[in-house]
Amino acid sequence: MMGKYLFILLTLLTLDAVASGTSIGKIENPYVQQLERELEYELVSYDDADRQFAKQHRHKLAYGQSISDRLFLEAGISALDVAGQNLEISSYEIEAKYQISEQGEFNNDWGVLFEIEREESINVWEFATTLIVLREWKRWVGTANLTLAYETGRSIDDEIETELAMQLRYRRNAFFEPGIEFYKSESTNSAGPSISGRLRLGGGKKLFWSAATLFTFDSSKQDNTLRFSIEYEF
Repeated sequence: MMGKYLFILLTLLTLDAVASGTSIGKIENPYVQQLERELEYELVSYDDADRQFAKQHRHKLAYGQSISDRLFLEAGISALDVAGQNLEISSYEIEAKYQISEQGEFNNDWGVLFEIEREESINVWEFATTLIVLREWKRWVGTANLTLAYETGRSIDDEIETELAMQLRYRRNAFFEPGIEFYKSESTNSAGPSISGRLRLGGGKKLFWSAATLFTFDSSKQDNTLRFSIEYEF
């Protein structure tokens, strides 16, 4: 019971937290599978308020693998496609996810994600730590990602930022899980429906996919965001 209230409290405490940059992306679960390797592609398409709402498409390609049954490492590269401009490399990142608790060990499942990212165009470094909390209620799954980040670089003032991402989904079947997602940051205040699923390919290989359409609660922030990701696990 305490874990349930802690999950709710952690979410509520961050509802007024803000951060700069685009916070919309894949919502992480806390789990690590031993001998897991994966390729991931993610697309986030949105209108950027800092560029007079020009349509932007952020593409991310990443490779990751587990080092143990608790630790997963991933390296990725992102490119930005702004309307009327060429596709350009925007950032590089390295992530390490550590599974804190065994699945079902407590009322909530816990993990933590550490990330180092370099913004190529403006030479800004970001060091982030994300607390991952997941709770299951029969066929329902609630996940929260609470991020504390430090940004530093010559072109900006050093600052500490926070972000919140939440997802509630219903496990209808393996291939189709409808849900809803919510994101909160300085540039984002959005929510909308999502769908996700997985497909077993045989030989231990799996294909995971997810998509969401997100609508803003603030007309001065990015609007009509589309998020799509696909992962090949082998």
